[in-house]
Amino acid sequence: YYIGDHFARYHVTTVHGTIYDTQLDPAEKLLITAGQEKKINIYDISSSKLVKSIKVDAESDEIVRIELDPSGQFLAASSQDRHIRVYHLDSGEMISNVSGHSELVTGLKFASDCSHLISVSGTTKIILKFSAGSDQFLLGDGCVFLWRWPDDFSASLRASAAGIKPAMRTHADPTTL
Repeated sequence: YYIGDHFARYHVTTVHGTIYDTQLDPAEKLLITAGQEKKINIYDISSSKLVKSIKVDAESDEIVRIELDPSGQFLAASSQDRHIRVYHLDSGEMISNVSGHSELVTGLKFASDCSHLISVSGTTKIILKFSAGSDQFLLGDGCVFLWRWPDDFSASLRASAAGIKPAMRTHADPTTL
C-alpha cells in the first residue's frame, strides 16, 4: 500500500543466502526466487508464505538467473556451471539440461510466442522480433543462443498461455529443448 508519495513495506520474508533473481507468475499471485540456496522457492505474494521449494539438480551450482515461460508452467534457470535447466513448476521435474556457453549465462528470455528460449552473457541490449511481438534483453560476449522448443511443445505452451488446457507432452529429451 502507499503512504503519500512513498512505498510502505507490505511483507518481509527472510531466506538463507543471497537471492540472485525473481519472477512473478502470469497471474501475479506467486513470487519465484533463486540464488545461493540451490533451490527454486515459490512464495504466495498475499501471505509471503513459502508454497513450494524445488531442489535443483545435484550437479547444479548456484542459480544466477531464472525466467518463467509465458504459460507460467516452466522455469528456465541458469547456474554458475553455465548450464541451463528447465523445470516444470507443478511437479518440480527437470525436463531439460543444456549447455554450450563458455561464460556465465546472465540473461534468459522466453520468446513471447513460446517457440524459443534465448540465452546470453553480459550487458548489451538487443531486441529480437518474433511473430507475437518483440523481446528485449541484455547480452555481452557476443554469444547469443537461440534454443528452439519442439513444435508440439510450443503449441501446448501457447495454448496454455492463452488460457486453453492443452494435452501436454509429459517428457522431453533432457539433453535438448
